[in-house]
Amino acid sequence: MKEVALANKQQNLLAFQKCATVYERELFDDMVIRRHFNFLYNNLLEDNLKKIIQPYSEVQIDYVASQISLPMDRVLMKLSEMILDEKIRGTLDQGRGCLIIFEEEEPTEMFDHAIDTFNNLDQVLDSLYEKSQKFKEKYYK
Repeated sequence: MKEVALANKQQNLLAFQKCATVYERELFDDMVIRRHFNFLYNNLLEDNLKKIIQPYSEVQIDYVASQISLPMDRVLMKLSEMILDEKIRGTLDQGRGCLIIFEEEEPTEMFDHAIDTFNNLDQVLDSLYEKSQKFKEKYYK
């Protein structure tokens, strides 16, 4: 267990996998420990994938697989799962074998102010319309 904790603390996926093979019986015989171990492994895998793809706007999937020392189909499956779970914003281009990462949309204050301005203008126009209707009723009847 100490080795698993150390591998998790160091964010070392290879050491984590080594623990899984060396202590297979201890880790996978107990259902609770197996479930927790798999949860830690998935979190560690996601964190490592995010670290690798973070500086890129487009990255080859085979490059990611070689950096993380996993088979390409496993990396592809995990990346598609992360996209579906909205843990990363991007799309997989399987024809070119790459991951295209979208830029994070930053909310702008200007947009919020523009919405507020339109709401205020809407209220002003409604009030002017009501006043004009009252004026018509008073003077044109």
